[in-house]
Amino acid sequence: MVDDEHEEEQEMEMEALQSMFLDGEYEQVGDKQFQLTLIPIQGGSDEDNHVSVKLKVEYTPKYPDEKANITVYIVKGLKDSQRKEIQEIVNACQEENIGVPCVYSITDVVIEYLNDNNRPAGDGSIHSEMLERQRLKAEAKEEEDRILKLEKAKTEKLQRESEEGQRQRYGTPLTRENFEEFNKKFIAEWDIKMEKLEIQRLAELASRTKSSKSKSNEQVKLTGKQLFEVDTKMITSDAQLLAEIAFEQQQNERDEIFGSKALLKKQHDDNTKDNKIYNIDSINCNEKEDLKNVDFSLFQAETEIDVS
Repeated sequence: MVDDEHEEEQEMEMEALQSMFLDGEYEQVGDKQFQLTLIPIQGGSDEDNHVSVKLKVEYTPKYPDEKANITVYIVKGLKDSQRKEIQEIVNACQEENIGVPCVYSITDVVIEYLNDNNRPAGDGSIHSEMLERQRLKAEAKEEEDRILKLEKAKTEKLQRESEEGQRQRYGTPLTRENFEEFNKKFIAEWDIKMEKLEIQRLAELASRTKSSKSKSNEQVKLTGKQLFEVDTKMITSDAQLLAEIAFEQQQNERDEIFGSKALLKKQHDDNTKDNKIYNIDSINCNEKEDLKNVDFSLFQAETEIDVS
């Protein structure tokens, strides 16, 4: 860029700054020199703006390809140590913007600093100095807490993205190996639990048995469940009774099926005549036929029958 281009860039920047700042804030000092009075709140009263600085700007021949000469002056409310801080801010901003007109960007950074420090100045007393030290200490503590918070957030983010963080967030993926390990541990714990329950059950049973022995002389009324637990035969008592009834009915049915008139008559005669021998010829034909159909093996006859 030739000198004419540098001068054109400088003139355009001065015109822009003059239109942006109010009367009294921009002051032209020479062809390539001007001053900017900066306050925290533009258009505010003196009660609102407790601090103020002035920037004296002098363009160098090759600005913006090189740094301009910018000097910071205190107008009110600041200490010399703060003026040095502002000067360092100005120099750093110029370094970052070589090749680009940057005076307006510098004013933005300085105004931000003034806003952060916009408070009434002390009266020079010991008390005011103490308050200032406390303020600075509190601000340093806040800045330290802010940095710690940022570092903690960064650490938590890295942890979430790590393998352990993924495991804590989504759980452990199921594999054969970790399932077998879990299952082995689970079974061992279950066995211990069951063993404890069994010991407890046996202890309660022994306690009940001892208590029942001590009350053996007393009449104890057992519940239905306790009766079944004491005498297991009661479980099949109903079934046994039903089986006996069914057997008796079956016997009666067999008697009806295999009985006959001749057999009934024989049983009647046996009741009136003991040890009498009958001749088969004395029985009529119908009765003989009935006797042939009788299965005498089912009965134990006490009399002799002559069938010859």
